[in-house]
Amino acid sequence: MPIEQCKDKLIDKQAVKHIAILLGIALVIGIYLVITTVVISKDGVFYIEQAQLAESDPAALLKSHYPGLPFMIMASHKFVSLFTESQSVYVWIYSAQFITLVCQLLAILGLYLIGKLLVGSKSSFMAILTLLILPYPAYMATDVIREWPHLLFLAWGLLALLYAARRGVWWLFGVAGVMAGCGYLVRPEGAQIVIYAMIWLAVRFYRPTVDFNRKKCILSLLVMLAGLLVVVVPYVKIRGRVFSPKMEKLITHQQFPEDSEYNNGGIQRQYTAGFDFEGISKGVRKLADRLCQDLMYYFALPVVIGLGLRFRRGGGADVIERAIILGVLFLYIFMMLLLYHNYDYISRRHCLPLVIFIVFYIPAGIRAMAECLCNKTKDKNGKEVKHMTCILFAIGMVICLPKLSKPRSDKVGYIAAADWLRENTPADAIVATPDGRISFYADRDELNPEEMTGLPSEYYLVKIVGGEKEGGEVSFWVDKGRKKKRVVISHVVKSD
Repeated sequence: MPIEQCKDKLIDKQAVKHIAILLGIALVIGIYLVITTVVISKDGVFYIEQAQLAESDPAALLKSHYPGLPFMIMASHKFVSLFTESQSVYVWIYSAQFITLVCQLLAILGLYLIGKLLVGSKSSFMAILTLLILPYPAYMATDVIREWPHLLFLAWGLLALLYAARRGVWWLFGVAGVMAGCGYLVRPEGAQIVIYAMIWLAVRFYRPTVDFNRKKCILSLLVMLAGLLVVVVPYVKIRGRVFSPKMEKLITHQQFPEDSEYNNGGIQRQYTAGFDFEGISKGVRKLADRLCQDLMYYFALPVVIGLGLRFRRGGGADVIERAIILGVLFLYIFMMLLLYHNYDYISRRHCLPLVIFIVFYIPAGIRAMAECLCNKTKDKNGKEVKHMTCILFAIGMVICLPKLSKPRSDKVGYIAAADWLRENTPADAIVATPDGRISFYADRDELNPEEMTGLPSEYYLVKIVGGEKEGGEVSFWVDKGRKKKRVVISHVVKSD
């Protein structure tokens, strides 16, 4: 889109209405999911423990992990603590869920404005509305993981970049650089904004326009790099490295058999020395399946159609849109395939950034499907196509809402076990458990029974076993509805 075609206000009356509706829906869904969440993710427990470390020893956190989300949780906990004197672990949990939900709300605002610049306000509204009702992306806003905090800075950085390129405002590249730096503190790939900006600036440098000449390109690059370095350099200096050890090993294809973060369900990584066609094809199939799951399968076809229509020759996508959207798609697809290659694993949460930036093209895809179904040559005024478009969107909502509204009760036994431990064991009790969430919710010290070398003289052993009856002081069904696994607790006292 040429700059002269982009003079409408970014925030107008219609945009305010759309934003109010979207944020209202997101807030209602978020509060409902917080209330109905039984246990947060394992990574959520890790980030809360990192936030607790940040309170007592912030330097240790800076040297060991990307501090973005832990520091957000710590700040949220300090805010929540103004209204309660409780030291319960649940204060930490709700504080963490609160800040990740806030990150989602702010990210939604930025994403709507990006969509408004790319595909127009109405299509952006429908795209973000679709995103809000997709169950898995919604769950991630309350599971206390880095996805939505990362997307918050990515969305606002890309918005600053897109707006600067469309309007010829060179100093906004500095804002994009700062957002890239803040995103890097959450996840290292947050710095990707700089890559897309440099691609666009390189194109503009060799093909300058009246609104964006070569002088502006140089100024934009300098202020962007300055914004990035102001945030990143102090952290890198304290930490002493740019990437985490795991990221470095992933990039260099090193093996690390001791790592189990991506060994989902005990499935060990299958490592091969280099990409092979069979491995790539399996990775592509797994990635496609995960994306379809995030899109509830129903919206997968509209995405493909919408992307094809938008990025074909004459489809309306300009240089900056191609740099951002195609850049995001290429980067994350490459990262997912690399992840699968090294770990034999791709999760739905890793695909969230891809989902975020392809939902903008769902409305165009659904409209094209509606035109095909209505045979638009017979529909001169377009009413039939509009009605069919609404019907197709409504079908998608009907598919998503039951799963989105269904309480997640698959781990109620964890909470029952944690409550029993908290009520029936001393405060300094040690709990050996294969899932640290049980000891975390019980507010007890935890040991992993598979890694213990020196067993304490007295501890509580937690096992997760099949549905068969097994010894122990007490047991609980992990999921009362399915009754397939039990949480069994035993009091172990070693004899001298």
